Amino acid sequence: MVSKKEGKTTVTVELAGKRLPINFTIVRLPWKIGTKAEDLIKTYGFPWSKKNIYIVWPNQKVINGFYYRPSAGTSVAVEHWRFKEFPFAVFEIENEQVKHIVSYRVGDETGTAMKPGRGRLIHAGTIDSRSSFCGASR
Repeated sequence: MVSKKEGKTTVTVELAGKRLPINFTIVRLPWKIGTKAEDLIKTYGFPWSKKNIYIVWPNQKVINGFYYRPSAGTSVAVEHWRFKEFPFAVFEIENEQVKHIVSYRVGDETGTAMKPGRGRLIHAGTIDSRSSFCGASR
């Protein structure tokens, strides 16, 4: 889903003749993917939650809505940050930069909405050179 403006929207999914409306709130963030982690700290202070993630091949795991499956002989080393200003957003930090942002509710470790290949519920992406977006499911 891509949206260039903020606000509430509903996406309706139809499967087997049944319709399911899913409500989203689109929020424009004041920075983009690739922003330095120190800039997040300057703007919002230290994250209220910070989790170090280290996964080694052949292991695979869903953590905070991110699906990790390292390639043969490799590993994944990232941090997950959360800020009070964005309670449903998880910021994936790698090499001191924002690598990805997902909308994710704490406590849902099942990854039931995830698909292999590093799927995401709602992926943050660049709208333009000044900002990013993040869809937060409510």
